[in-house]
Amino acid sequence: LNKNYEAAAEAARHALRANAESAEAMLLLVACLLTVGDYNSAGTYLGEVGELIDGGRVEDPHLVRLYRGQLARYRLRS
Repeated sequence: LNKNYEAAAEAARHALRANAESAEAMLLLVACLLTVGDYNSAGTYLGEVGELIDGGRVEDPHLVRLYRGQLARYRLRS
């Protein structure tokens, strides 16, 4: 199962190389990183997505909701 998350994380990283400001790719990467326990990296990407949202560059309500959900997961990590 962990290999599936690693593969998904690598796909998200590949997408970020093509578009460094892709909130979708960052949020996929955050979900994978939280699942495998890489909280420091997840927090970094959450901060970047938060800046995109605060700067008005992400307006899709589904992405904002996904961001909030991942932020809650990050804050509640054990």
